[in-house]
Amino acid sequence: ADFYGYTVEQLESMKITDINTLSADETAKKMQDAVYNHNNQFEFVHRLANGELRNVEVYSSPHKVDEKDMLLSLVYDISERKMLEAQEQRQLRILYSMVILLSISAFVIFISYRKSKKQTKLLDNSIQLRHSFLNASEQLIYLKDNNYKYIFANKAFENFYQTDESRVIGKDDFELSSKEFAERIRETDLKVVKSKSIVVDKVVWENKTFRTTKFP
Repeated sequence: ADFYGYTVEQLESMKITDINTLSADETAKKMQDAVYNHNNQFEFVHRLANGELRNVEVYSSPHKVDEKDMLLSLVYDISERKMLEAQEQRQLRILYSMVILLSISAFVIFISYRKSKKQTKLLDNSIQLRHSFLNASEQLIYLKDNNYKYIFANKAFENFYQTDESRVIGKDDFELSSKEFAERIRETDLKVVKSKSIVVDKVVWENKTFRTTKFP
């Protein structure tokens, strides 16, 4: 009741469609899914008494109360998580765009370089620009080869491991971290290789949670 901003009496007189932003038909279908155990985990957008919209994660399952069929639902506010995920996706799209633009720039300069060795300075400047952009990020950004060995690491990565890039290049996680932590990282690497797509995951280690976004 406190979360939604209604009194208990008000909530007891309301229908789920009064707070769920889905249509009545869509809401009824989700409830049927929960009743027949086709699915019991959902993400909805609920409307509070003050009109504010919140992202919620709902776990529903059928129960009998006094011989009546009831649907028990646990509601969790995930608005902050969804906001962080949206910010992460925006940052990722920006990063992709910059990497693509810088790669195109480097390719164009490389073609020009083949025609004239005088373009060497321009190529070096493009590479330096790419490094400067990646080093400016507070996120750990790195590249690995097919053997999971590092071929690039930005400044944030160096600060995290308290080392410099020259001591990272050519090494894998088992050479840089404890065996247990390296195994956690390798698990997420293998997920990316297997799915051949972007994987957003979490690595929990020493009471800290590290959110990772990796792509092949």
